[in-house]
Amino acid sequence: MLPTSIPKFVMIMLFLQYLMQVSGMIISSVVAGSFGQFFAASICVMLLVVAFRGLSKEKASISSTIADFSVQKCTCFDERDRPVIYTNIAVMMRKVLHLPEDMLEEQVLDQFDILVRDELPEALTKQMGRYLIPMDRIFVITFLSHIPFAVDCIAALSEEGIEVRPVLLRNLGSITWAAAGSPSILLLGQWLAMQRLHLRTRAAEYCWVVFCMLLATLWMVVLAVADSKISTWGETSDLGVLVYCLYCLSGFLAVCWLGFGGCCCCGVRRQGSSSASQNTSSIDVEANIRAADESDKEAAAGEKAMSTPTRQVEVEDVVYGDDALWRMKI
Repeated sequence: MLPTSIPKFVMIMLFLQYLMQVSGMIISSVVAGSFGQFFAASICVMLLVVAFRGLSKEKASISSTIADFSVQKCTCFDERDRPVIYTNIAVMMRKVLHLPEDMLEEQVLDQFDILVRDELPEALTKQMGRYLIPMDRIFVITFLSHIPFAVDCIAALSEEGIEVRPVLLRNLGSITWAAAGSPSILLLGQWLAMQRLHLRTRAAEYCWVVFCMLLATLWMVVLAVADSKISTWGETSDLGVLVYCLYCLSGFLAVCWLGFGGCCCCGVRRQGSSSASQNTSSIDVEANIRAADESDKEAAAGEKAMSTPTRQVEVEDVVYGDDALWRMKI
């Protein structure tokens, strides 16, 4: 998923969260119990899994496109600019990689294709991240969805006859869902959607999407039941309140590890094989740049030496294309 698409998707997820909360309250006003919230949340999770699946395929297609990259197959807005672009690429490659000046332009472009295939996938992976939605955006979505309910509960404390403990537990529940519950569901949905992207048949694709939807929904139900049990225990016991706080803190730390630290830890193995080649290529590029600078200095020193009045030198300007080549006659 390209970074430019993230704001749009974040707004869609915020709208789905709002729609889930409103529809859940409407259904709960008709049907007794918490069935309305569970039903609305299940529909929202299923829709998000389907969206994550499409984004995962789009992200995978970007990687496959880069693997087959060729500058000669790229679309040019104006075909008359193509020779100019090729010339600029050739000049850059000869300067940066210190390629021979007599190398054909087609060979230089081939070297540019290899450079893009080797370096660009890792750069895009670091830019886009392992998950489809960055962890900080996930926290923005979940906190904007749940914290207003906590603020509403705090405002209820000003009324007479309101018990403090249930209100505090309700606030703690909103914070738990914002910091741990909802982020874990979104991370699980993304991870499931990114698995098995190259299924051969459409029936297998549908079955896998349904399985991902059911698994993400089941995890949501497990979290909701655990939250309800611990919250009920906390209404009658101080130990239950302490356990509820530890439950919220441990869930938040686990989500942060999966979203931030876990991504880096899981990516070490994947990036380890390519780190040596990247270091070697970077060293080669730096060596080529230093060699090019030294050759430029030597050329400048040679021109300065030839410009001295000790020898009579006749210079003739030979024009080749857009460049001026100097030919010496002694």
